[in-house]
Amino acid sequence: MTFLPILGVVYCVMVIALANTPIHYHFKKNLRTVKGGYGHMHSRIEEINTLDSIDILVVGSSHAYRGFDPRLIHVNNHSIFNLGSSSQTPIQTGQLLKTYVPKLNPKVILYEVFPATFSSDGVEASLDLLSNAKIDFEALKMAVKVGDIRTYNALIICAFDQILNLNNNFKEPNSKKGDQYISGGYVQKEFKTFSSPDTIKHVNWEIEHRQLNAFIENIKHLKQRNIKTILVFAPISEKLYSDIENLAYYDSLYRSIGDNYLNFNTMHLGLNDSLHYYDLHHLNQNGVEVFNQQLTQELEQLIY
Repeated sequence: MTFLPILGVVYCVMVIALANTPIHYHFKKNLRTVKGGYGHMHSRIEEINTLDSIDILVVGSSHAYRGFDPRLIHVNNHSIFNLGSSSQTPIQTGQLLKTYVPKLNPKVILYEVFPATFSSDGVEASLDLLSNAKIDFEALKMAVKVGDIRTYNALIICAFDQILNLNNNFKEPNSKKGDQYISGGYVQKEFKTFSSPDTIKHVNWEIEHRQLNAFIENIKHLKQRNIKTILVFAPISEKLYSDIENLAYYDSLYRSIGDNYLNFNTMHLGLNDSLHYYDLHHLNQNGVEVFNQQLTQELEQLIY
């Protein structure tokens, strides 16, 4: 039995040593962290850690932090913070809710639910979160739920960096690669449009059971805390939406588990694929303004 702890320590030492060795990426492709990477998660975590309370907390994938603009959503003077992250799956959402709901005591959770995140293994999102947020027991539980060697390795590397305070002086620029971080957790992308493809292969996002279980657990947790939770399927291009074959499944799932579900793809917002999106499933700023205006109206009816 004493052999296993020793083996664990040796493995951790090897991971840390290899991660800090200047060898070709091929030999350490499973040793990846993304401090200050895509999506400004580091800036978002730094800002939310300065807050004592918030009225409305947004969670979800890039459709959350690129689609819910705190400057445009005004509901009864409620404060709002966007805690979305790149490719965030229900497993990562669970970590964030367990960490920040007790601290901030929000009245409302806006839970963005893009179906593709429910079919993801959660590895990409786990690396983003481990690299940019605190390594604690909730981070450990999240890594175990993802259960991938890349996630475990990132956990070891980031825990080591945290213990030795190696990234204490790291500062992420507010503007980089066409993205501008906006206070409140939002990221505004430089304006562009795109040409919708003539055809898309039919999409069928099969749900991962781990993600389904995490989603159910998240909703149950919020209900136990008596926090009003509103599930939001943010607008995606009409072309992509029409090619998703199992939409009925996800609509049924969201309605059966959540008390409030808003699918903005079924509302007549006047969004145009070529004018209001910068890719198949992300709104540009013009599209965000249209979406947020309707979102505000819907929230005014749901939040008293």
